[in-house]
Amino acid sequence: MLPQGVMQGLKPTLFVGLDMVDGFRPSPRKVDVAFLDRSLTCTYDQWDFDPGGKGLLPDQLKPPGFILAIDGPQGSAGSPGERMRKCEREGRTPGRSSYDFPPPNMPYSGFVVSSVQLFAALYQSGKFHLYGFPIEPTHQATLIEVYPGKAWVDLAKRVRILLTEKKQRLEGRRQRKRLLKATGVRLPSGSLPTHDQLDAALAALIAFLFAEGKTTQQGAPPFWDASKQVLREGFIIYP
Repeated sequence: MLPQGVMQGLKPTLFVGLDMVDGFRPSPRKVDVAFLDRSLTCTYDQWDFDPGGKGLLPDQLKPPGFILAIDGPQGSAGSPGERMRKCEREGRTPGRSSYDFPPPNMPYSGFVVSSVQLFAALYQSGKFHLYGFPIEPTHQATLIEVYPGKAWVDLAKRVRILLTEKKQRLEGRRQRKRLLKATGVRLPSGSLPTHDQLDAALAALIAFLFAEGKTTQQGAPPFWDASKQVLREGFIIYP
């Protein structure tokens, strides 16, 4: 559900964060999605994962009015034999995208393949402009990759709030809620968000900071592999 008052214009007015799931599980959980408007008011929704991106965003959203940030790999490694992308090596991500899709018994395999397939579908749809591809400076990106594991630490240093507990723990969730509020995010009142919702909200915040030119990045420019129908390499965006 879109926040009220979201309008289309020359600048993005809606920032969407998506907490990726393993879409190959027999009954995958719903994908948590967070929406931020320019006042940093956050609303949550859920999406039934579809590798083609069906139903992810309302049809009325048109570029450049939004930026979608996904917590998951956008592509595979760039060279045969490579076991991970440059951005994964630099950011020490737990999920790694080898040149070929990892076998089903590998840790994070379903998560990696689901995310790479989703990014490929969004890129091919023509509705999304992936950051760094094309690389012209006039290009206005509407699709980026984020990694909350490192981003939480970077953001905590930025606002000088100490994170001492893992995000799955109750106190860890409370700390991350305080961290988001310290950056100006207005979370929904009521119950404490789940760690997946908090990751989605952080992803949306990074999308906002990206639009404001207040982010960093790691990785290498993405490119399209037509023979495998996947993107390769790519940048991870951090606060």
